[in-house]
Formats: sequence, C-alpha cells, structure tokens
Amino acid sequence: MGSPKLFMKILLENLHNKYTTLIMCQRAVLYTILLLLPLSGCEWDKNNSAFSHESLFRTDIKTVYVKMFQNKSFYREVEYDLTRALCQRIEHQLPYKVVSSPNNADTILEGTITRVTSKALVSERILDRPLASEIRFQCQVTWKNLKTDELYLDHQNIRVVSDYKKLLAQSQRSALQDAANTAAISIVSSMEKPW
Repeated sequence: MGSPKLFMKILLENLHNKYTTLIMCQRAVLYTILLLLPLSGCEWDKNNSAFSHESLFRTDIKTVYVKMFQNKSFYREVEYDLTRALCQRIEHQLPYKVVSSPNNADTILEGTITRVTSKALVSERILDRPLASEIRFQCQVTWKNLKTDELYLDHQNIRVVSDYKKLLAQSQRSALQDAANTAAISIVSSMEKPW
C-alpha cells in the first residue's frame, strides 16, 4: 500500500481538477447567456433609443373566439383539423384563452381554406402510381377585435406544404393533418404584434 501522504496528495489533486472544471463550466454558461442576451426578444424603441421588454403579443386581449373555418376545397374535414389545431396552439403558446362563444370574447378569429391540392413528386415507373406526393394548403385568416372593430389580420394568406410517401405507409390524410398543424403554427406566429 502507498503512503497516506501520497494518497492525500492524489485526492487533493483530483478535487482541485474537478473544482477547476466546475468553475470553467460555470464561466462557459455565463458567457453563453451574456452572448445570447441581446437576442432574447427585446424590441428596439426608436423614440427612446433603448430596448423594451414588452410582450410580443397584445396585452389588451384576454379571450379569442375561433370560428370554424370555411372550406372551399374538395378535401373534406380539413376545416376541423385546422380549427382544432389552431385552438390548441393558441391555448398552449399564446397568453389568450379560447372561448366557445363570440359574446364572451374580446376578438374573433375566422378564416377560409381556399385551396388544397395534391401533386405527385415521384411516380412508379411501370404503373405510374405516385410514391411520394405533396399537399399544398392555402387559407385566408381574419382576426378582429370585437370591442373596437380593429382588424389585426385582414384576409392574411397562409400557404404551407406537406408531403407524404406511400413506401413509408404515410397516407394523404396524415399529410392533410400535418398541413393543418403547420398552417396553425403560421397563423399563431402572425398573431404577434408588429415590431
């Protein structure tokens, strides 16, 4: 066995190395935070020449009524998918509450699915069956304040694309749901205040 002095020396060196590594990690985290701080969603105020920490969403609104989307395409049930996905996104990502009646709402969000098209990207050579296809999804959205009649979104066009592959057992229905979810994400991001 080694001497107790040698054992204590090795133990102290290991503790010193771990302590030094911990301090270096803490400094790296601190420097990373300091570097990312200017990108943290602050808004530049041109009048005061300073940053502002205001919310990216309207603070005078508490509730939103989401009206069932109209569907002018030949694909059925996509209006249900889009309305459901939009309500879920608003509830989870925005500071607003979705209500079931326009009488209890501050604002109303409504829209129309104007076009849904499917296009084959890759076809089987012999039978000419599509192996990979894409869905192009287009809708128009209007968001109106019911108290002041101010339009926050006035027939804003939202266009998204989703694809599906038959070889991976993906269906057109799943691609339509994916397109509706992607459109809901775009609508929610357009509900931010203009910078």
